[in-house]
Amino acid sequence: MHKSRKAVKPIPEILPGTYNFETPTIRFIKISQEKVVIRGPINEILSELINIMSPKPFCSSNYILIPVHELQLPNIIKKFPYVEILSSKYSLKSISQASLRTIIFTQLPEYAFKLSLGIKVTSALRTITPWTTYIGTELVPIFEKMSIDKNILHIANEIASIVSNEKDYNIAKHLSCIARYNVNDRNSKGERIIICAALTERDENGKSFVERIWNLNTEKKRIDFLERYAFLLFKAFLPPALDNGFSFEAHPQNVLARFNGTKLNGFVIRDFGGVRFHQETLQKSIGQRINILEGSATQAKDLIEVYDKLYHTLITCHVHRIIRSLNLHYSGIGWKIVRKHLKNIIPQEHLLWNFWLKQEHIDGKCFLRMKCEGLYRDYIHQPNPNLILYKSEDEGVTLDSL
Repeated sequence: MHKSRKAVKPIPEILPGTYNFETPTIRFIKISQEKVVIRGPINEILSELINIMSPKPFCSSNYILIPVHELQLPNIIKKFPYVEILSSKYSLKSISQASLRTIIFTQLPEYAFKLSLGIKVTSALRTITPWTTYIGTELVPIFEKMSIDKNILHIANEIASIVSNEKDYNIAKHLSCIARYNVNDRNSKGERIIICAALTERDENGKSFVERIWNLNTEKKRIDFLERYAFLLFKAFLPPALDNGFSFEAHPQNVLARFNGTKLNGFVIRDFGGVRFHQETLQKSIGQRINILEGSATQAKDLIEVYDKLYHTLITCHVHRIIRSLNLHYSGIGWKIVRKHLKNIIPQEHLLWNFWLKQEHIDGKCFLRMKCEGLYRDYIHQPNPNLILYKSEDEGVTLDSL
């Protein structure tokens, strides 16, 4: 379902194979600075972007030029009649990342730009709300104080953003841009950077790429790979939850793995619109709360909500897929490794231990029902077997596995 794409009117239907999503054309619109909300040095970054264009468009000081995905133009025309759409001669070719709405320009490789796009993938319209454009820059100084091992986890900070100041967020979300530091295929240390979702894709013979590329042709090799992967993954994402009451949205599209040759060194995390945090725990641990816009879904009412978010993204979406890709699910070996590392990191007296390691069922999202009902910010849950306690195909989930 993560590969399904549905254009929502006024964007016309896009039939398979009729549009190249890998190299979209980016157009530009001119809008009064009084009509937008700016966070961080977006003016300077967009000026750098304009400087790589030929010809260069003119823009007076009280206006600003914003990049727009060409497929989003029907929404711009309908919802923002006061903007000027520049001629197509003022456009740039881009390269899309795993997300349809995040692109880079080869002439300005240090930045990635996340742009609103009125296309549904899973149950979500891929626009960008003012809640999301606001929080990214707020988190930059917060991350510096949290329990993050910077040798293991690198952060692709969102340093600037711009969004329409329409009071109706359902309109405003159609005209947004976030600028973040780009994570290249290789970093300054020469590490190869690979999106974790790519590791679990399969070739024409049904073999996962992580098996094929790393030549994991024996069970021992697959176990050794998972041992290091799980150890570093949990070292990256559990301390913020344990100490700060903060959950990254650590599913395999947002997380990238850093390899030195065949050795896994750590990870990179990006995209912060779906994080969850408990303000009181954060205040107690770092002496600071996170400023958010009213109505933001990132603020959790309690720690269980934080841990539930992390279970869904890290365990269900990420670890589960890696284990299956390594053919270590049905035997239960993969989950035995997971339990070992969790038990080494999570204190038994901690609430997370009781939530993850003492319950045979944990609420999970009902994706198809959410999609059918058009839900995005509201979820439908039902109890599912706790994968962490999976013992084997014969025995299923049981507390005896501890």
